[in-house]
Amino acid sequence: PRDPYLTKRNQAAELKKYTTKNDFDKLKQYVEMDRKVLRFYAVWDDRSQMFGEKREFVIQYYLVNDTMEIREVHKANDGRDPFPILITRHKIPKDRYDIKGTFSHVFLELTDTEVSNYFKPSDLMVGKTVNIYGRNFFLYDCD
Repeated sequence: PRDPYLTKRNQAAELKKYTTKNDFDKLKQYVEMDRKVLRFYAVWDDRSQMFGEKREFVIQYYLVNDTMEIREVHKANDGRDPFPILITRHKIPKDRYDIKGTFSHVFLELTDTEVSNYFKPSDLMVGKTVNIYGRNFFLYDCD
């Protein structure tokens, strides 16, 4: 006689199908890109404004989750507060005004459904000027 438990178990095992993941896998990206950071040296030239000056920044692009962080490079006795972070680490949209009309502006956090065009590593090249939240940063070096 056939065992009903074993036949049901075999049928359930046959139903499980494995779907092949696409090339973009977040776990794969995490394993391969963990602790890998692209570091760009940039200048924000604000001398066109009153009391503006030329300020140096370091833009760090984290490959593990496509986030960016912008830190100001302070010099000794420059008269600035010792808080170097200009923009904290998060995904930065290329155009902050390119937001769908259905987005409720009461909330401050944007998700992937509202913004689809974020900065990628290919957008950051030495000699290029990138606009991040209305500030033009000229990238002059990287390592």
